[in-house]
Amino acid sequence: MGLGLEKKGRAVRAGRVAAALCAASATLAAQQVALTCNPPAPTDVEMVSLDWTGAQTQTCAGCKNNSHPTMSFDGRVITWSSDADGVLPTAPNPGNSSQIYARSLSWAQPILLSPGMTPGTIADSACDFPSISGDGKSVVFASAATNLVPGDTNARADIFQATLLPFSMRRVNELPGGGQFDEDCSAPFPSQDGRWVAFLTAATNVAPLFAPQRQPAPSTLGTTQALVKFAGRPSFEVVSLGIGNVAPDGDALEVRLDASGRLVVFSSTATNLGFNDTNSAVPDLFVRNRRTNVLSLVTSAHLQPGVTCNGASRRPSFSADGRFVAFESIADDLLPPGEDTNGKYDIFVRDLRTWGIVRVSIGLNGVDADNGSGYAAISGDGRFVMYTSNALNLTPGTTGGFLKCFLYDRDADGDHIYDESGAVCTRMISASSAGVQTNARSGGNGALSLDGRFAVFMSEGDTLVPNDFNGGVPGSGCGPICLFGRDVFRTTHF
Repeated sequence: MGLGLEKKGRAVRAGRVAAALCAASATLAAQQVALTCNPPAPTDVEMVSLDWTGAQTQTCAGCKNNSHPTMSFDGRVITWSSDADGVLPTAPNPGNSSQIYARSLSWAQPILLSPGMTPGTIADSACDFPSISGDGKSVVFASAATNLVPGDTNARADIFQATLLPFSMRRVNELPGGGQFDEDCSAPFPSQDGRWVAFLTAATNVAPLFAPQRQPAPSTLGTTQALVKFAGRPSFEVVSLGIGNVAPDGDALEVRLDASGRLVVFSSTATNLGFNDTNSAVPDLFVRNRRTNVLSLVTSAHLQPGVTCNGASRRPSFSADGRFVAFESIADDLLPPGEDTNGKYDIFVRDLRTWGIVRVSIGLNGVDADNGSGYAAISGDGRFVMYTSNALNLTPGTTGGFLKCFLYDRDADGDHIYDESGAVCTRMISASSAGVQTNARSGGNGALSLDGRFAVFMSEGDTLVPNDFNGGVPGSGCGPICLFGRDVFRTTHF
């Protein structure tokens, strides 16, 4: 159960049971000693962001930018954004605006998911932050484009959902009667089947959902809020409200759904959501059960279930069943006193069933990471956590001070018991199949498959696959590596 709960409008405390579980679980963080991962490097690495001929996209100058990959649960369908020209011959992009593409192991070519309504055209404005549904059938993204659906005249960034095969496009934030939002929308995220879509907006003309067991949500909140929309329903649900449906006094910054769409995790700078907010207006993480309207504080201080931790927490990632939330935090009181002393952002996983918490960005022999970590992505089963870090003591032989991508295994001995002391391990995955480390920034936004076998991430390096020639060109001002151009890679781990 969650902590600091709201049910039928009343706050419910479950602190004693959860605190005892937390005390037992949190001490694991100090005891975790990494095993040597086997294999130490990915078994297979492939570049995903290729053009219609299977060739790499444009070279410097100017630098191409393939980024923000996501992946279906089975690891077969990958989507990303790219500002490269020539990805498809039928959809030129001479202005190098960001467009959305998808590839599958069974498709010979990528497909464009942001085409204009006129054949041969692309979206007339940048398209960003795609996210694919777990079943791989649809992708949501944000764009201020006016030519993706008829009647788009609000000059605002909207949320679009593209169905892959057969292709179709709809605007998610469509008001009843065809009305349009009066402010931008961003950061969309779908449920496993794509029927539920969560996103952020500061729009003031949203028609809220009138659901059982809750009061009507305010239609004018004055801040950025997290909304959820169900396909086929005309109304929207505001999920970033406080206990008692209090309008927050701060902004929602991110939002994610579990596979079913029943649970939603969001970050918020609000201080009045119904908990003892001791860290002022820095972001905290909350989970709402949309069926029962229970609100839980994910980032509570150690053994203080209704009290916020003492630092900012952000970028949550849900396991498919909604049991585990991975996130980054600079707080040093999520764990018992004296266990988190590096003063850096670390990666944590909260178990919403037991309320235990572990830190997964740990150095060799269980010591603090010697630099910051972020961009957590958890596998659907909760076993693996991918993250980005420029720490040098996470795996043996790590070199260079730039960001790299790591994969943490919470069950390295395969006995289906997570976070056992001596049975966890970390491997660097921004490396070639021969174990050659990347030579430039890697990681950031990425995703894992349901079982963690596949990972996708972006990298500016040119050592992950043979003949990666589109990094830098001598004299172009971009090299030796194209520092602001990226490729998307998929790695296989077992």
